[in-house]
Amino acid sequence: MDLQRMMTDDAFVEDGAGQSSGPYKTKFGDPTLVFYDQDIVVNEGDFIIQKLPGDRTRRHRVVDVQHSSGLGSIPPHFTVKIGAAVTAAAAPASNTYNIHATNVQVGNHNAQHITASFQTLVSDIDKSSSSAAEKQEAKSRLLRVLESPAVVAVLGGAAGGLIKLLGQ
Repeated sequence: MDLQRMMTDDAFVEDGAGQSSGPYKTKFGDPTLVFYDQDIVVNEGDFIIQKLPGDRTRRHRVVDVQHSSGLGSIPPHFTVKIGAAVTAAAAPASNTYNIHATNVQVGNHNAQHITASFQTLVSDIDKSSSSAAEKQEAKSRLLRVLESPAVVAVLGGAAGGLIKLLGQ
């Protein structure tokens, strides 16, 4: 049986910068996906996007990527291990609001407050009476928090800005 004909689902790859590529043929239903397309570029931490009915998508974080040069009648392929799926609703309609006030935060599920808190924390560390080594250790620990895949999944692009803030 031709394995490539079993790949009837379309998948898209979203990299860490939010750039999407695809579609690539695979078969969803198992935490390990197979891609026979040798042009696919996918790395750990990227997302595999599965299109669902009703303008919904299911996002799977890439946990592991392996390449096989093939064996006998099995052609070269990539095996991609994915994590648990996160289902997202259709994008909300864009609304315009005119607000005349201070200390206002606007956005759907944004990380602006977390970013501001980290900026304040880093500033307070820099202003503290701690030694330079202690300050560097504190910032290093914050950086390790930002490198966690779970934290990156929540913060999205804000994590990159916070890493720059820490001087890394």
